[in-house]
Amino acid sequence: MDFQIGDVVNRTFGAISRNFVTFFLLSAVLVGIPTLVFGLAQYSLMSSGPGGWVLWGLAILVNLAAAYVLQGALVHGAVTDFNGGRASFNACLSTGLKHMVPLVVIALLMSLGIMLGMVLLIVPGIILSIMWIVALPARVVENTGITESFGRSRDLTRNNRWKIFGLFVIYIILATVISMLVMLPVGAAGYSAGQSGAIGAGSASIIAVVFNVIATVLTAIVSAAGVSAIYFELRKSKEGVGAEALAKVFE
Repeated sequence: MDFQIGDVVNRTFGAISRNFVTFFLLSAVLVGIPTLVFGLAQYSLMSSGPGGWVLWGLAILVNLAAAYVLQGALVHGAVTDFNGGRASFNACLSTGLKHMVPLVVIALLMSLGIMLGMVLLIVPGIILSIMWIVALPARVVENTGITESFGRSRDLTRNNRWKIFGLFVIYIILATVISMLVMLPVGAAGYSAGQSGAIGAGSASIIAVVFNVIATVLTAIVSAAGVSAIYFELRKSKEGVGAEALAKVFE
């Protein structure tokens, strides 16, 4: 059975539509709230001396950890949905917290490798990002070790990387469109701020932070569900593993 881009897209948005409330609440709690607090506080933190920079660094780490707890949580939710079930908020969150430390370590190593690849004429970084794209769901579903997760992703993506690259491009376009649509009111607020002076400008800044949070929450849902769908379709096409077999790991 071939790996098909259309199957991944349909599975991604099917899972989101059937579980939107759960996915949105998870993303709002784990990504939205930390992003909002960080967005409102970052300027005051950075301007309050060395102590402020330390707090700013800690805030970044908290945001990072929460983002990858969300990844684990939504992998659980998506795989459960692929099997025809409905994952609860608590079950998803429990899975994300269970895998938090290895997910963060995998994500950090992945980011370092991709950044190094980007420095080396960009193309190697893109190749690594495609090769390692399902390392996180492999960890959550198969409980692979940190280094094993990278190898597992490399094996699963082999011979399908051009198609995955196509999905990557689609996601970038979609994320850009979501951000533009969500941030449209910010432009209107900025214009109003220009008409009403400093107080209006401050209000516009707060509005910008809030709408940035909304865009972040929505794109995080699409990203995590999309990666889960890629992982599922790769295992289905290469190994003949169905949703029921994958979902059993969460029982």
